[in-house]
Amino acid sequence: MEDGGLRASILVKDGATCHGEESQSLLEVSQHPELKPRGSDWRPPAIILGLECLESMAFNGIATNLVVYIRSVLHGGIASSASIVSLWYGTSFFVPILGAGIADAYWGNYKTVLISLVMYLLVRVCIYLLLVVEE
Repeated sequence: MEDGGLRASILVKDGATCHGEESQSLLEVSQHPELKPRGSDWRPPAIILGLECLESMAFNGIATNLVVYIRSVLHGGIASSASIVSLWYGTSFFVPILGAGIADAYWGNYKTVLISLVMYLLVRVCIYLLLVVEE
C-alpha cells in the first residue's frame, strides 16, 4: 500500500488459484491508524422523530375534526361521515405508494419530492386564498 497503512486480509484462500494468483483474499480491510471511530450524532434522527410525531398527531387530529365538520357544517349522516373519513384515510395511505412508483419508474427521488412539495404548496395557497376571499 502506498500510504503506509497496515493491510490485514480476511478470508484468505490458501493454495487455491484464481485468475493466476497463488493466494487471494476475498475481503481486505485497510487499517489506518489515523482513522478513529467517532460518536454518532443523534440530532438529525431526533428531529425526524419529532416531526413524524407531530405529523401523526396532525393526521389523527384532522381525521377527528373531519368527522365533526361533516356532521355539523355539512349536515352529513353518521354513515356518510364515516365513509368519507375512511376514504380520506385510504387515500392518505395510498398516495405514498403511488409516489414511490412514480419515483422509481420516471422522475427519481429528489424530483418526485420537489414536484409533490410544489403541488402541496399550491394547494395550500389556493385554500388560503379561498378563505381570505370568503371572509
